[in-house]
Amino acid sequence: MTADDDQQLPIPPGLGKRGRAFWDKITGEYAPSPDEAEILTEVCRLLDQCDHLAAVVHRDGLMVEGSVGQQRLHPALPELRGCRIALGRLMAQLQLDGSELDSPGVAQRKAATASRWENTPRGATVSDAARRAASIRWKGKAGHSA
Repeated sequence: MTADDDQQLPIPPGLGKRGRAFWDKITGEYAPSPDEAEILTEVCRLLDQCDHLAAVVHRDGLMVEGSVGQQRLHPALPELRGCRIALGRLMAQLQLDGSELDSPGVAQRKAATASRWENTPRGATVSDAARRAASIRWKGKAGHSA
């Protein structure tokens, strides 16, 4: 997506509160291409769908009564999980800038990668740093016998 060029896209019909808020936020900051606008529309719809499914589970509880009276997992939970997976995949396709949109695991990996390369001595290349790390690793193991 490119930075906003003051052309606001119309809000897709049928969006709920969360979907509409996300649409406004993203279209306020970026100018999505037509393809990106389609993906963004689906992201917004999935946000609303996830909220609806979460509200149903919250209302009914995690466990519900099955057809013969047994306790079973709420049938909306697998749907909610699938919705969240699809949402994550579509969000990745949008390639939005900003760490606030990264999952905790992605943010942690980005921070670790940045930290790793910040500690490379000045003037050293990545291959120099890798060579040095491999040398330390193998020299450390040389004293141990199998």
